[in-house]
Amino acid sequence: MPKLTEEARDIMEEQDREQAKRRELAARIMILARDQLMISMRFLDRALFRMPMVPTDTVATYGVDGRTVFFNTDHVLRSFQQEKNRCERAFLHMIFHCIFSHPVSVRPAPHQYHPPARHPHHCPPHDIPP
Repeated sequence: MPKLTEEARDIMEEQDREQAKRRELAARIMILARDQLMISMRFLDRALFRMPMVPTDTVATYGVDGRTVFFNTDHVLRSFQQEKNRCERAFLHMIFHCIFSHPVSVRPAPHQYHPPARHPHHCPPHDIPP
């Protein structure tokens, strides 16, 4: 395996730093969205703060599995630039899916998904379209 030149290493490190900044900014936007929902809908406080938010490239937009809120960094940044409250609406949409165990159009096979009876907030994985 050939060794990287110092210049190539510097470029890669700069790209890593830039991606880390983008992820941090997207995470702050999602926290802002959650906090704005909390201000306007205090009755959802437990649902809003129950699940951690995780940046990932495994979803194209947003996703939730009932335990974690997933978001695509690039999508969050684009959405926020286009419309400031778009992330709030997506966050609320995901929370309502979990609260109401709303069925989604694409569900895993029954043997792959067994929601815990003691956790009514659990819902199947869901990728929200833009």
